[in-house]
Amino acid sequence: MAAEGVIVCIATGRPAPALEDHVKALGISLPCICFNGAAVLRMHADGRPLESLWTRPLAADAVAAVLAFADAEGLCCSYSLLERAVASCATPAQRALLEEYMRLEGVTQRVVGSTAELADLPEPPLKMVLLTPTPDATAARARTALGGLAHVVSAEMHVEFLTPGVNKGAALAWLCAREGLSCAHAVTFGDNHNDAEMLRAAGLGCAMSNAKPEVKQAADVTLAWSNAEDGVARQCEKLRAEGRLRPLRPQGTT
Repeated sequence: MAAEGVIVCIATGRPAPALEDHVKALGISLPCICFNGAAVLRMHADGRPLESLWTRPLAADAVAAVLAFADAEGLCCSYSLLERAVASCATPAQRALLEEYMRLEGVTQRVVGSTAELADLPEPPLKMVLLTPTPDATAARARTALGGLAHVVSAEMHVEFLTPGVNKGAALAWLCAREGLSCAHAVTFGDNHNDAEMLRAAGLGCAMSNAKPEVKQAADVTLAWSNAEDGVARQCEKLRAEGRLRPLRPQGTT
């Protein structure tokens, strides 16, 4: 598709380092929405450094509130910067959760012993993550405790904290505007809570068959295929055959 002039973008909650191998496998340079929409980057398959196009880090008062909540709840806190992450772990149980999180995310984090060491880092985080065996319940308590200072997202084994208004849908809107396009021309795919805004923002939002019920409600269509069944590729081929997936500008334009 990229060779035909269609703009391909990866949108993920994961940090930039987790995408490097995937971008190399695709063999192209492409825009990437990372950190659940807190950054839009251009990443390159040829080893060139990533380019930061747009970032929305957390404000200082939100960072302080999340760190205080982490201490009150006794949770491991991960502090996501553009090209690295640092996590505070005070107990073996917290470290065990972090080891599993790093395995799933594919990114090794530097470990410190307290949230105070995170607070002393010179860069503001693009997102913060608290690891917990009860993400939905923890997220509900966090929303009450923070009082709107951060956008709180519940995930599989963690809770994420972002700047209010930051999500994949807002990042998609920024990227489309940068490219001189409308979100109405975008096709998006998703399966989890953090994809809902992006599915609503696009002209065609596609939920995978394995998507959560709330995500299917946010989509225009639910596919018959799951992630494991190459659902994105199958839907793209279907849309191309129908003439609904095509470049809006001549090849070679930027």
